[in-house]
Amino acid sequence: MDLVFREYSSPFSLLDEIISNGMLNDWIDRFLKSHKESLQWEVWINKIHEQSWADYLAESEANEDLVNASWGDTEIEATISDNFEMMQNFKPE
Repeated sequence: MDLVFREYSSPFSLLDEIISNGMLNDWIDRFLKSHKESLQWEVWINKIHEQSWADYLAESEANEDLVNASWGDTEIEATISDNFEMMQNFKPE
């Protein structure tokens, strides 16, 4: 809610209207997308000098897809098995 108050001085009437029209989910999605793009712009404008804005956005989306990728059961089981083997061989000094 703090983020909403940063953008709007008094968001209560706006939110009441959005809720009464049944558009809360759409508004939240657009609001968060706009905020994310604003943060990306600030990072790009201040820290990323070797890429164009379009290239930076494309790379950010690719990285986000990797982070949000879901694991299958086989990958999860393999990871658990590997971790269990590491713990079996661990001998604290």
